[in-house]
Amino acid sequence: MYCCIRNYNDFNFNGDKSHIKEFIFDLNSNIEKLLLETKDKENVVIKMPDHPTEDDIELAFMLKAARDNIRFMVSYELIEGLPCFYQPGFYDADSLDKLRALCERGVSDVYISGQLGFSLLDVRTIVEKFNVKVRVIPNVAQVADFGIGCTQKDGNITAFWIRPEDLELYKELIDVVEFICSDEKQNIFYEIYFQDKSWSGNLGTIIAGLEEVPNKGLPSNFTLRRIDCGKKCLLDLCHSCYKYKHLAFLVKDNNLNIEETESE
Repeated sequence: MYCCIRNYNDFNFNGDKSHIKEFIFDLNSNIEKLLLETKDKENVVIKMPDHPTEDDIELAFMLKAARDNIRFMVSYELIEGLPCFYQPGFYDADSLDKLRALCERGVSDVYISGQLGFSLLDVRTIVEKFNVKVRVIPNVAQVADFGIGCTQKDGNITAFWIRPEDLELYKELIDVVEFICSDEKQNIFYEIYFQDKSWSGNLGTIIAGLEEVPNKGLPSNFTLRRIDCGKKCLLDLCHSCYKYKHLAFLVKDNNLNIEETESE
């Protein structure tokens, strides 16, 4: 599991940067600049225009010929002959049907969101057959087919999102972590998720679309119960997220502390 950064600027990042192993750059007509920017980068993604011209596609093939470690992010159509995947918000996989269809279509990567974020063992079973990378966006509360635009009555406590303390629990299930924010703020989320690995305040401050949840009162069991639960709450077969949210406010309102114990 590693982090992907758009339009990377080394001056914006301090401390341990070893988790940054993928870099997204916008396609532009200056191939010399693109070749320089992508030099010595471990994994490179080139974001194509929404409606690429023949010149854009020709340039993409030139870049692919020059770089073995390059993939292309597209909006509407995959480009035959190039390793491509859809940018976030375009054909994200929020069901096993959609995931399988995208893999069969030939994507190199796929964004997992919504309900499928709670069936990640099944996700791994499918993507490993097609050698497809799993990408997630931890700092957005995602509901199938609605994304950030939908706030459920529960304040999106049962939406798919990941808190900084628990990202490591997903290391065997996901490949690439990316943040939705302005390019200038990516360093802040990288520091929270990959360096500090913690957040002491309201999770709604760092996770878009999530209403107030006092992070101090959530134990790691919260995520362990969610990580492959199949979102049984939709069938009223589980209420763990609601109970943990209630616990979080109980801890906050009574100034209590949560002590984690290691399981044997």
